[in-house]
Amino acid sequence: MPGGYGRKSFVGWDQEGTWGTGVAATKFAELINESMDIIRERVPRPVVRGLFAAREGNTYDAKFGAGGKFVIEGNFIGLLRLLEHAFGDASGSTAATEPGVRYTHTFNLKETPMTGKGLSLHINTDVDNGGTPQRRYNGFKIDSLKFSYDPRRNVQIEVGGAAKDHTDIAAVSATFPASAQYIAGHQTVLEIDDVATKFDSVDLTLNLALDLDKRIMGSKFIDEPVRDGQISIDGELNKDAAASDMTKFRDGTLFKVELISTGATLGAGTYKQTLIGLKAEAVGDPYKVTTPGLMKSRIPFRLLEPTAGETLQILIENNEAAIA
Repeated sequence: MPGGYGRKSFVGWDQEGTWGTGVAATKFAELINESMDIIRERVPRPVVRGLFAAREGNTYDAKFGAGGKFVIEGNFIGLLRLLEHAFGDASGSTAATEPGVRYTHTFNLKETPMTGKGLSLHINTDVDNGGTPQRRYNGFKIDSLKFSYDPRRNVQIEVGGAAKDHTDIAAVSATFPASAQYIAGHQTVLEIDDVATKFDSVDLTLNLALDLDKRIMGSKFIDEPVRDGQISIDGELNKDAAASDMTKFRDGTLFKVELISTGATLGAGTYKQTLIGLKAEAVGDPYKVTTPGLMKSRIPFRLLEPTAGETLQILIENNEAAIA
C-alpha cells in the first residue's frame, strides 16, 4: 500500500483564541510545497558511565516544537488572517467600499506582533490514505512572508515560522477558492514612482525578527515568540536595463514601489491586491554585460521606514466582509 500522495495534500489555518490551543481550520489553500519539521530534540545525558554516549533510557527531552515554511499561490480571498498575523497586532482594518458586495482591507506593518494568539496550521499529508494524516501545528507564529511575482505563473506566497507543538488529527475535507480568484502574474502591474514599468519578476520578503526559540524554565516547548530584532523588508526586481537603474543605486535615490494585481469584476470594481513600499533603496549594482542580447537589470532593494506614511502596506479588495 502506498504511503500517500502529494496530490491529495493541502494546508489550512484559523486563529486560536489562546496561543497554542488548537482549533479547526476554516481557510484552505493548495500546497506548492512545505518543509515544516516537528522538533524532538532528545539529547544524551553527559555522563561518562558506560561505553556508549547514547543509551536506552539515558536521554533528556531538551526541546520540543515545530517550524518551517510552506508555499501557496496568492489569492484575492481567504488570506486575510495570514496577512494580519504577519503584519502584527491591530494591523488590519476593513471598509465597505460597496456595501454587501465589495470591501477594502488595509494592512499596515506594525512594530508589535500578535500577542496571546496564534494560528493553528493544518497540513494534510495523506500518508495513511485518509485516516489521521493531518498534522495540526498549534501556536504557529509567522516570522517571514515572501511574495513572488512572475508573469508566467500565479503569484506565490512563502510563509515561514514556528509553532509550539503539533498534534495528529483526522483528515477533513477542504474547500478551495475558485480558479478565477487566484492572482495571476500577468495581471500585475509594477509602478515605480507611480509610472508603470514592465518587469520580468519581483520578489519581496518580509523578515519579522521573531525569537523562534524562546524558552522559559519549566517547559521543553517553545514559548510564544516575541520580537527580538529589527524588521527588514528586502526585494529583488528584474527588468530590462535602463540608465536610471544605475542612477538610483549610485546616488542613493529613493523610489516608491507598487505592485498592483487586478482580478475579475466585482460589483462596480474588481478584485484587487496592492502592495505599496513608499521608500525603496537600491542596494546593488544593477546590470552587467553577460550576453550579446538585451541588457537586463537585477536590482536588489530594501524598503525603508519613511518619515511619514507606512513602511509597507497591502490593500485587498474582495467580497469578504471581515478579516477572518
